[in-house]
Amino acid sequence: MDVTIVHLSDLHLKNDVENRFRLERLRDDISRLHSSGPVFAAFTGDLIQAGDENNYDLLFDELIGPLVSQGHEVLIVPGNHDVQRSITSEEFANRVIEDRASSYLFNGRAVRSDHPEPDSDALKHYRSLEDLLGPYDQSNYWGYAVTKGPVSFVGLNSAWLCCKRKDDASDRGNLRVEPAVLDVLSKSLPDDTLRVALLHHPIDWLDETTRSAVSDLLVKRFDLVLYGHVHASDAAGLVKGESNTLFHQVPPLRADWSKGNNGYAIIRANVRSKRFQIEYRSYSKPRREFVVGEDFASGGVLHPRPEDADFFRSTPSCSGLLQKYINAAPYDYSDWYRNNVRAKSKQLGSFVVPKAKAVSFGDEGTWYGPSRQITNVIEQSIRSQYFVAPMDAGSTTAAFLSFKHLSETFAKHQRIPAYFDAQKERINKASILREIHRTSLVRYSHPEVDQLAASGAVVMVVDGLCLGDAAQFNLFRETAERHFPNIRFLYFLKTERRGVPPASDSDIQLSPANDEVYELAQLEVSDIRSMVSLRLPDLSVESRDVLANHVVDSFRQMDEPIFASSVAVVIDTLTQDPEFKPINKARLIERYVECLLGRFDLEDVREGTFNSSDKINFLSFVARDFLERGVVGVAEAEWLEICQKYESGYLLELPSGLLDEFTEKGILTLDGGKITFRGDHLFSFFVARQMKADGKFAAELIHSDGLFRHYREVMVYGELEGTGVGDVLDQIYSLLSEVETMLLEDYFREGIDLTQEWAKTCAESDAAINQSALDEATDQLGGVSPSPEAADRIDDAELAQISRRRGIAQRHTVREAEARLLVGMRLYALLLKNALHIEAPAKLRHLGKLFDVAELWVGFMCSCREAISHYPVVIAGGVRFINYGVLVDPERAKRDFKYNAPMTVSKLLAGALRNPQLGAAIRKAMPDFTPMGKLFARDALLEMPDAPNKRAYVASLMAAEDIEILTCSLRSLRGKYLASGRRREQRDFIEGIIEEIAKDRRLAGKTDFSRLKKARMIQDMREKAASKE
Repeated sequence: MDVTIVHLSDLHLKNDVENRFRLERLRDDISRLHSSGPVFAAFTGDLIQAGDENNYDLLFDELIGPLVSQGHEVLIVPGNHDVQRSITSEEFANRVIEDRASSYLFNGRAVRSDHPEPDSDALKHYRSLEDLLGPYDQSNYWGYAVTKGPVSFVGLNSAWLCCKRKDDASDRGNLRVEPAVLDVLSKSLPDDTLRVALLHHPIDWLDETTRSAVSDLLVKRFDLVLYGHVHASDAAGLVKGESNTLFHQVPPLRADWSKGNNGYAIIRANVRSKRFQIEYRSYSKPRREFVVGEDFASGGVLHPRPEDADFFRSTPSCSGLLQKYINAAPYDYSDWYRNNVRAKSKQLGSFVVPKAKAVSFGDEGTWYGPSRQITNVIEQSIRSQYFVAPMDAGSTTAAFLSFKHLSETFAKHQRIPAYFDAQKERINKASILREIHRTSLVRYSHPEVDQLAASGAVVMVVDGLCLGDAAQFNLFRETAERHFPNIRFLYFLKTERRGVPPASDSDIQLSPANDEVYELAQLEVSDIRSMVSLRLPDLSVESRDVLANHVVDSFRQMDEPIFASSVAVVIDTLTQDPEFKPINKARLIERYVECLLGRFDLEDVREGTFNSSDKINFLSFVARDFLERGVVGVAEAEWLEICQKYESGYLLELPSGLLDEFTEKGILTLDGGKITFRGDHLFSFFVARQMKADGKFAAELIHSDGLFRHYREVMVYGELEGTGVGDVLDQIYSLLSEVETMLLEDYFREGIDLTQEWAKTCAESDAAINQSALDEATDQLGGVSPSPEAADRIDDAELAQISRRRGIAQRHTVREAEARLLVGMRLYALLLKNALHIEAPAKLRHLGKLFDVAELWVGFMCSCREAISHYPVVIAGGVRFINYGVLVDPERAKRDFKYNAPMTVSKLLAGALRNPQLGAAIRKAMPDFTPMGKLFARDALLEMPDAPNKRAYVASLMAAEDIEILTCSLRSLRGKYLASGRRREQRDFIEGIIEEIAKDRRLAGKTDFSRLKKARMIQDMREKAASKE
């Protein structure tokens, strides 16, 4: 067993600024000490500068107490400066020295516990501290004995005869350690402990009559003797006698007036073999801190005897190895990252710690815990853990950040971090040991690595394993458990891998029922904001907020997974042009893909390079091949066939490594062992480019059933620059007209008039209930506080509603007329958003048709109101309706259905039509719309903050006569106001609307709208204060 003894001596504490500062530095330095076994602090005298000044309370508060709180066992003995000189008597000291029989020792048959002449006791102040640090197994005035675990200590009072002598004579040769006391205290010490004697003075300072007897007892009965006093300029370990006892003198902690440097020693001892390693810490005056004690030994480490050196070279002290790690801080993580991590990033400082959620199995299937930062997950356990993620989710970055965190929090867990890349290294015992040696931030020899691994003082981060290769994963886990049972492993596992894994009949040896399994979670809005701040620290707070909002808006329009890797690319995409805003999905995806493929790197423009544009053309060819085959993924052999087809069709040679590049950058991925596009939006973008290049191909997809099968691709196609979107809108106009007619006729035959269903729904409640709902909406609007935190919560909820599945969804033709109406309506709105250059009559005609279709859809929902307002999930007309409000408050869900139905459609349209350039057309058409159409138009204008839109909104709302429609508008206005906490322009826009509508006689007096201004002022002041910080 290893133990650590911190040997301190000759502090000479005084109550002044420099002494307090030196104590603070000493505490800080000792706090960095790490040990695999118990730690003892042995203080061998001269604790304070003068015993008469009694600074022991100060010493306890500033040093002894903190050491005890760190878990150290503290032992002290007195020195000559601890004596109260005003009490000492040279006459008494001489009488004692002359009494060679030591008759003063006994009180009856036992050794007395107090001073022979209490009035001459000059150690009263000191003894109050020594007593406080007890109890002891044996104690008297001249010493004590105590066994603490694997170590036995005997503290000896060598200072009791120190006094002020005539002519300033020295105490040397006039001091006494009582041999009889030493014999009593030491003869019963357990043989299987490390036996340590503490005294202040060297043996040659004792009187000649007892010196030899004391020396013989120390050599015979102790393994280690610690002392100080001399303030020597060097420190040496002395071997004496056949018993090989080690005598160690430590340098002074504070003795500026004496020759030599100040410092202390850390003694690492192996209890069983009685071998020692001494590490010195030296105080540097220029640096005003303790450093490695090069002044006392080479490298600050001394092996006092040859056998000590041999032992620690063959079996290093684990405690010493841990201390070596902490002494080497701070570390260069950038250099380590470049040398050890495959995935290279240019901005290490912008890494955001990812989150993970626990995976567990229950009777009802798989359950996921809440998302927590990986660093927090790691800290909460001492077991091996398994973090699972798709191959493009940034698991390698997560592995690096975990390694870095383990290094930075070494003081807590006391395990040296190491790293293993299973994609590069062979899996066997030797490789794991080699990687511990190679990847540790501190270089250890191979024997030292063996010692660390055997003692469990290592935590290894493992990257590069894949659940798709059970044989590889099982091999590593079996190797780890067989050869390194004491090491903790943190596995970062990818779900898929390139190629066909070796055939294996075995199941993967991983189960959430028995193992700690986690899944990397996607980022939240707060994480996105952190990434923006880290990557662009020079931007103002307001500019960072604007950019973060654009990033969030981008992910609203893309089904890309929100991992740090994809967020980083979106940030780069948006910052290439400060004026770029993610309004047009096709343009956003195009720039996103260009950024992924290096469009903005100098290498991309080199002549003859297969550049980003070439790669986009090739991926478009691949996407069309998938679509024409009717497949969502291909095997690697089929991929090669597509490559050969492209090369022969265009008479060029594709560069090698394209598939690796596309998968690494997250354009392609693996799903079920098949190569596919990472998401539907990317696939649709590449198909749309083929549609634009080949009109015949485009016509096939847009025509009739093709549009209701490939509506995703048609939507992106309509947004591409140069596309004749007017023709596509005309085609959709015709198709929706057909669907409208079909639905109206079909439902009429069943006795249902879809144009009257919403009115019938409203008629089911009386005027008092309607007025109460309006009053409630007004009151809630008046109480809104659009904080940044509320805005983030709303953004998180909206991002969570977007399906971000991996791979491509199989394309199926939408058959039911109701579902076609919904799909066509959304597609129509998205295309109309960017159809800015069609002439006014056509634009107004399409807006009118869109809102007519939307109102018909509300009528269809109302025809199903009995089911939708009673059940949480209903499927009708090929559409799934989800209404979890039924589970919370069934009565309210039924009562609010007439508001929720039009508001749901209105929200869909407002999100799809979000383009400020469309505001003029909506304002122009709004007077001709039905009351519900005006609701849709007003909600759309809320997404387009400017003065004309505010005037149009207010005028329309003030003229609204339908109380249900008015209630819907107020509820929508409240929701948008809540979400504006980080969007100043929109917040001011909505507040301007609220100020105006507060004058409406129907709303006046219902609530105090003035409190909105006060709440806003407070929020602005808080944000301003935060930005200054």
